[in-house]
Amino acid sequence: MERRSTLIRDTERHFDALSGHYDEYARRRLSYVSRVDELIASHVEARSPCSYVDVGCGTGRLLARLRERVPESRGLGVDVSTKMVARCRERGLDAVKADFIDFRPDPPADVLVLEFNVFGYLVVQNGLAATLDHMREVIGDRGTLLFDILNPYCVTHGSLLRTVPTALARRVSLVRGHGTLRFDYTLEGNRIAMGVVDRRLVTEHLRAAGFQVDVHWIEYADHWLSGLAPRALTSQVFFAASSEQ
Repeated sequence: MERRSTLIRDTERHFDALSGHYDEYARRRLSYVSRVDELIASHVEARSPCSYVDVGCGTGRLLARLRERVPESRGLGVDVSTKMVARCRERGLDAVKADFIDFRPDPPADVLVLEFNVFGYLVVQNGLAATLDHMREVIGDRGTLLFDILNPYCVTHGSLLRTVPTALARRVSLVRGHGTLRFDYTLEGNRIAMGVVDRRLVTEHLRAAGFQVDVHWIEYADHWLSGLAPRALTSQVFFAASSEQ
């Protein structure tokens, strides 16, 4: 297996390179991002005043929105990219550079947020079980996890002839991988590894750990199938999991 240190270094290089214009990617999926942002904000607001951590915080776009929405709560951004953390600090946001698996807030956070499939990068770097175990450690016994995952069956972009075969291939790979798979891609010359996990496997792990789990399907596609095809073909998956007893 590829060394974890290499995966971390590739991830840092990838997002350092994107830091100057990363918000453009969010704007391309404004409808999706806005709905996910609202779900996250509503959960944080329901627990406020509270502490929340945004892992993979990027330029601080979500942190800034939460600061405005729930000013009585305390937010912290965590990112492996030095340049992304610098962007957050330029906006007056509290952010630290850290590898997620080494990050241990004291006291534990009330809410842990991973948006835009940060979960998928962590699974490649640490494995599914270790990622979920550490997520629970970060929030302690009475916290909430809010995160989305890449749905491998979602057919995106207008060119269905290009993306349908990819979706089918990922489905086959997911079955062969017993619910998990990895794929590598290159963006702007930087290589990055992405992890994909079957939503049912994630749900099983969370429930076995004592979480109450709500699953939301968020529309993501941008072609004529949107609104017509089954949601599994046009949406991504968002989890809201609470460990409160």
